[in-house]
Amino acid sequence: MTPLILHFLLACASESPDTGPCADPTVTWESFGQSFLITHCQGCHASTSPQRYGAPVGISFDTQEQAAALQSAIERTVLDQVSMPPAGGLNDDERALLEQWLDCGI
Repeated sequence: MTPLILHFLLACASESPDTGPCADPTVTWESFGQSFLITHCQGCHASTSPQRYGAPVGISFDTQEQAAALQSAIERTVLDQVSMPPAGGLNDDERALLEQWLDCGI
C-alpha cells in the first residue's frame, strides 16, 4: 500500500463521528414518542378511546409500529399543515423534538 493511500485511510478512520441531529439518538420512542402521542394524540387516536371526536377508525397511535406506519401523515398534519392536534398546544420545543423523533427515532 502506498503511503498516500495509507495516510488517507488513517485520516478517515480518525475523523470524528457524525454530529448531526441523529448522531445521539436520545429522542426515541421510549424517551419521547410514546409520551408525546399519549399526551397529544391518543385522546382521539387510540384504539380504546371511547370518543374519537371524528378521528378516522384505523388511525391509532397505540404502538410504535402504528406511529411509524403513519409517519408521513404525522409530519404533514402536525409539522407542515399544523392542523393537529386540533386544539393546538404544541410549543416550539415539542415541535422540534417531534421533528427530530420523526427524522431519527421513530
